[in-house]
Amino acid sequence: MAAAAANKKNDACTLIFEQQQYVNFSSNDYLGLSHHAAIIKAWQTGLSQYGTGSGSYGHVIGFNCAHAQLEQQLADWLGYPRALLFISGYAANQSVITALMNKNDHIVADKLSHASLLEAAMLSPARLQRFAHNQPDALRHLLATNHNGKTLVATEGIFSMDGDRAPLAQLHAVTRQAQAWLLVDDAHGIGVRGHEGRGSC
Repeated sequence: MAAAAANKKNDACTLIFEQQQYVNFSSNDYLGLSHHAAIIKAWQTGLSQYGTGSGSYGHVIGFNCAHAQLEQQLADWLGYPRALLFISGYAANQSVITALMNKNDHIVADKLSHASLLEAAMLSPARLQRFAHNQPDALRHLLATNHNGKTLVATEGIFSMDGDRAPLAQLHAVTRQAQAWLLVDDAHGIGVRGHEGRGSC
């Protein structure tokens, strides 16, 4: 079988396979933004000001004024008092769940949540349960059981593999009734859903 080859004109968002052109959804750059002229120019400007790398992780010395400005701009745009940058969605999920959850706590996650969310929950000291995909009643049933400690409900805004949306208003109502926290991984909703792309929430 012939391997799929990237189209030289727009290698981020199209593939050529057996002389047919396809949109490349196997890449996270299926919009081709890595080849957008304005983004390339911004990167070039940034390279001249900050060099080719930060030299370290953000919590050591790799955090500079550009990162601080981006965090503030994101917070203002999304309507939150603060925003934090992480090197990846995986790192964000690991960090947030590790920081929030302890041994006697309880995590209830949508069954089709991204692997990074589920792995973070499994690696945490909290107990993990999974509810049927996008089913608020299944979530309500699991939350009805008494638990010691805090309870965190985890879901995605837009599910990365199936492309469907979580019923966030219903999940929020069920979560709030149970006095639990709701964590929404909106990696695929920010920039796509909501007013001016502000996300699923």
